[in-house]
Amino acid sequence: MMTGTYDPGETKIRPGVYRRYTTPEKKTVAEAINGVFAIPIQADFGPVGTVQVHTKAETVEDMYGSGGTVKGVLNLFDNGASKVYVYRLGSEGTKGILELMDDQGEKAVTLETKYPTKLVFSLTLKQPLSSSSKKEVTIYQGSSLKEKFTYETGSEENEVDAFIREINQKSFVFTAVKADGEKNSLAQVSQKESTAGTNPTVVTGNYEEAFEAFEAYTWNALVADTTDTAVHALLKAYMQRMKSNGCAGICVVGESAEVDFAERMSHAKEFNSEAFVYVGSGFVNKNGEKIDGYEAITVIAGIIGSCPANQSIVHSVIADAVEPLEILSKEKYIQAIENGMLMLSQGPEGEVWFDSGINTLNVLEENQDAGWKKIRRTKTRFELFDRLHRTISPVIGKINCDSDGIANVIKLAKDVLDAMTREGKLMDGADIYEDPQEPHGPEDVHFIVAATDLDSLEKVYLNYQFNFSAEA
Repeated sequence: MMTGTYDPGETKIRPGVYRRYTTPEKKTVAEAINGVFAIPIQADFGPVGTVQVHTKAETVEDMYGSGGTVKGVLNLFDNGASKVYVYRLGSEGTKGILELMDDQGEKAVTLETKYPTKLVFSLTLKQPLSSSSKKEVTIYQGSSLKEKFTYETGSEENEVDAFIREINQKSFVFTAVKADGEKNSLAQVSQKESTAGTNPTVVTGNYEEAFEAFEAYTWNALVADTTDTAVHALLKAYMQRMKSNGCAGICVVGESAEVDFAERMSHAKEFNSEAFVYVGSGFVNKNGEKIDGYEAITVIAGIIGSCPANQSIVHSVIADAVEPLEILSKEKYIQAIENGMLMLSQGPEGEVWFDSGINTLNVLEENQDAGWKKIRRTKTRFELFDRLHRTISPVIGKINCDSDGIANVIKLAKDVLDAMTREGKLMDGADIYEDPQEPHGPEDVHFIVAATDLDSLEKVYLNYQFNFSAEA
């Protein structure tokens, strides 16, 4: 006969074996999300009005081409991005058309570009020398080969049907529709061009649609592909709403160096938010090209969004830069920092690096300390929010709101705090405990998370003490 059960901390009088049971502890600690971006773009090709995820630059160019602001996505990958959510902006637009004839000169197939585009594609359809039962299809955009495949012409299937099936199953450029009437064969063509359609029209409201679409995804940095201040205003309202919804990401915006310095500082100061980094200028690259506006912003955003929270961007070198577009006086660099504008400067060996590591926060709220003005410390705090959320959320509704359940949550959270301490993001001693001023109820519990985030060494003061000696 079993002796009975026991409560935590209880000491029994009678000898025996006592039992209790608890919910097994969740061992998984959520890892940091880093280098994950969201960016709206203008492009010459690709799906419009939908979010597409990319993990390498090659798929971006395959899908969107190289026009518009696609370079911004490539800049993110070149500077550390691991994943980018891309949204092609615009509405309306028209598709290109290419018609193929049969052997009798009658229209057999109509090809239509999959997406609205001003691009012209050329198609070659021929029988290869190596086979009399196949035909080869190649599709070019300018001098760039986009697609190449073959299909069987000697099978029982009608050749036109085989061609249409091949296009609709394999082509990323075209969709194919059979013309009216009985069509059995296709005439060979060489570099036959499609008509040019039109790109979608992009207006400010399309950016708002893009931002709303990004809400369904988890990213740690949102980037604008434009310096338009009207879009920046939309971003400010969007990020304020996202903050209230629990978003733990930053947004990188900025302007061209051609805008008056004082005006840029004024625009940066107006953001006054730890969630915004305002890029104030660009640089000249190794090819002598001026990298300014959205291109400089996306390069810098790639570095910031991919930098781990245990590192600062201060004096981090931009690899492809040879000089900043502006070399400012000491006083102007100080003014930029005070107004929340991130600038580039030149190091002692001529390298181009981040002059500071500040965001746009310049007036603290009552619940904020000066750490919120730093990119590194804000990223650490946002990372803590996110990792605790993703670690604790799976047990919501799965454990009891009692001492065992509370202890389980504390253990899960401490695992995150310990991990971030080991990673050099938090100081030793980070802790979580139930709020003594807020006793837990039947379904809710309040915790205090006590953590001190680490900062980077940014200022060194050297006190030189020289001794004068009269002796030779």
